[in-house]
Amino acid sequence: MIDGIDHSADEGVVRVTLSGVFAVDDFRRAMTEVVRLREVKGPTHAIWDVTALDFSRIDIDVLRRTSDARTEFAPRRGDERVAVVASASVEKAIMELFLDLSEETRTSQRVFVNRAAAETWCLTGAVPE
Repeated sequence: MIDGIDHSADEGVVRVTLSGVFAVDDFRRAMTEVVRLREVKGPTHAIWDVTALDFSRIDIDVLRRTSDARTEFAPRRGDERVAVVASASVEKAIMELFLDLSEETRTSQRVFVNRAAAETWCLTGAVPE
């Protein structure tokens, strides 16, 4: 479920929050809105908060379908940074696998378990210690 998609023009970032059972259609709708914001507002970094997402039903088929959906948007994206915030190491590993499956996209992308670190990297490009 999409809990929020908030754009900050001052920071040049869009924040997406997802929760509940993961659904590829929710991801596709969120990506559609992120791409629309980028087309209207210009280059925009993104922070995806998936800390409240239920990963228990995600399997490799779901990851591949999600990766395929993400790849559809790749030609409309620039070199923006994308940070994903996951709640724990298992979820972090799942998100890293997802990003690996989507490696043909041009964005810089990282997964974090710490929201502050994700914000710092996404907004500044500086790798937090």
